[in-house]
Order: sequence, then structure tokens, then C-alpha cells
Amino acid sequence: MVWIDYAIIAEIAFSCLVSLIRGFVREALSLVTWG
Repeated sequence: MVWIDYAIIAEIAFSCLVSLIRGFVREALSLVTWG
């Protein structure tokens, strides 16, 4: 693969990781506020 392919894959992986972390933080905060 060329570097642009790696750049696209890295971008997708990074956005997935960020959305996972944000979703986890949101769930944790909602649990804390509900509890």
C-alpha cells in the first residue's frame, strides 16, 4: 500500500477510537449523575 492508504486507514481508526472514548465518557458521566 502507498502512504495515502495508510493515512486514510489511520484517519478512520482515529475517528473510531475518538468516538468510542467519547461514548464511553458520556455513558460514565450519565451513570455517575444517575447514581
